[in-house]
Amino acid sequence: MTTHSPSLPRSPLARDIGVVLMGTAIILAVPAIAMQFSDEVKWSPFDFVAAGLSLGGSGSMLVILRRRSANASYRIGIGMSIFTALLLAWVNGAVGIIGSEDNPMNLLYFLVLLGCLIGAIVSRFEASGLVRTLFVTAIAVACVPVIAFIIMRPPLDIGLFRVFILNAAFAMLFAGAGACFLRATRESRRDGPCRSNGCMAAGGDVQSPPRHEE
Repeated sequence: MTTHSPSLPRSPLARDIGVVLMGTAIILAVPAIAMQFSDEVKWSPFDFVAAGLSLGGSGSMLVILRRRSANASYRIGIGMSIFTALLLAWVNGAVGIIGSEDNPMNLLYFLVLLGCLIGAIVSRFEASGLVRTLFVTAIAVACVPVIAFIIMRPPLDIGLFRVFILNAAFAMLFAGAGACFLRATRESRRDGPCRSNGCMAAGGDVQSPPRHEE
């Protein structure tokens, strides 16, 4: 006789995305309220739209992509990738990594993020493809200040040192995400399509592999 273990409970996708959007609205409410009491907080409508799209879009993408696999390494890699990309975009857009936010060299970071997104889409967000995408992204991020240094020839001071340190931190985060996808790929090849901790069913639910009893 063959028995199947019950599916692990999962919340509906729409509800999870609704939670993300609600959290985004609460975060955006903070500067909106602060603007009513302080002149130091000045957000334009574009700032609210950009923040809402980045936060809501990143959170929704995280919710959707985490459902693609029950593999813990894959899920950690997805979380690290989205968090690092969002943090890089916010820091670069707010204050700039190379000089100020008006420095045209900072546009290279957005080109790197665009290339990362294209690579992820081309790889269909499969772990094996994301390994290459994230490692290439890490290398590209590491090369940005080198390119800027060659073009701009800035003075060798503590500011330049801080740029390279901050840049190295982002590169290491992307490389760490790539390492998670590499581990997920190896685990998938070792354990087969259904891992011991469950596999994804057609409807998106995590199911444990069937057990056979006599």
